Amino acid sequence: MRSMVRLWVLMVAMALTLMAAACGGETVEEQNKGEPVIFAHYYGWYNPDQWSQPITEDPVLGLYDSLDSAVIAQHIEWGKRAGVTAFSVSWHGKGSITDAQLKNHLKPAVDSQLAEDTAMRFMILFETPDILDVSHGSVIDFDEEFSPVMSRGDKFLEEMSYLADSYFDSAGYYKIDQQPAVFIYLMRDVINHQTYFNTLKSNMEAMGFDLYLIGDVIHWQNPVGGRTVQHSEPADWDFYKANFKAISGYNLYDPSRYPANGMEDRFLSDVEAHWGIWEAEINAHGLRFVPFIIPGYDDRNLRGSDRPVLGRDGGQFYGQHWAMVEPFISSDVPHVAITSFNEWHEGTELEPSHRYGVSYLDNTKELSQR
Repeated sequence: MRSMVRLWVLMVAMALTLMAAACGGETVEEQNKGEPVIFAHYYGWYNPDQWSQPITEDPVLGLYDSLDSAVIAQHIEWGKRAGVTAFSVSWHGKGSITDAQLKNHLKPAVDSQLAEDTAMRFMILFETPDILDVSHGSVIDFDEEFSPVMSRGDKFLEEMSYLADSYFDSAGYYKIDQQPAVFIYLMRDVINHQTYFNTLKSNMEAMGFDLYLIGDVIHWQNPVGGRTVQHSEPADWDFYKANFKAISGYNLYDPSRYPANGMEDRFLSDVEAHWGIWEAEINAHGLRFVPFIIPGYDDRNLRGSDRPVLGRDGGQFYGQHWAMVEPFISSDVPHVAITSFNEWHEGTELEPSHRYGVSYLDNTKELSQR
């Protein structure tokens, strides 16, 4: 009889574990007990070709291969050390190196640690211009031809359906209110989108999903009437309210706004004021604002020595950026986006380097708990 009871208890415990893995048990927001939920943009594109592009610092792991399971395991452990809830995985479309890295390596690694209390998850950073073959800094017209048989908007729909088939049901996929979260990069530059998003909603409903879309809309334009690139359109707030749950940005580094060597003096105060303008408009339309921060920025090795730098100043810049966050965090879904976990070319990485060690992992954990 006693062995039967033990067997029953074991079966119940296993069932509860499986349920927690499948449904998430408590929501991540509940598990964080009031602390902000952090997602950090993550790049799984590193191979010898990618490393041939200049970088700012030297990774502790060396010039690693993003397909290396030991590297991925270490990234997950470092993410947990930093208090990061989800990697926002830069994704360049079906069949890309980032798709292979996610499907065959990162996703299994994430799934293998879901029973842990501090388990990491992943979500998609949809790289719109690269997937739709549009140059950065150009308008992204969904009605334009992508190929002889489809428009760019049709390609967007095809790729989103692939994501739903491949990832959204995964136990390790990050969900908000059971809705798979997707960060749409450079949504602010997309035009002629309404019909395609209507179809997206129908397609996702047919597949059993209601997406939590986060739009990368915020740059230095005004939220009412402002434009970002030539031929782009002002923010369509009715469209955003109907299709998105939250509005955010990637980062606000923009050397065209500042004279030489003048960026560091004004950047954070300008960002704080700009966030306030955008948050008011976002909230007025029933959407959530997700603040987005960087530990620094230095792409001089990649784009030229005359580029202005947002220096790290021993962590002071990062600490000041975090200090701005609290008034802007949504009370019901308290998220913060970090650019980035490992974008080495632009010098925004939290990942340990020989210069900084693990300090930015530990700083992230400490600053998020204040």
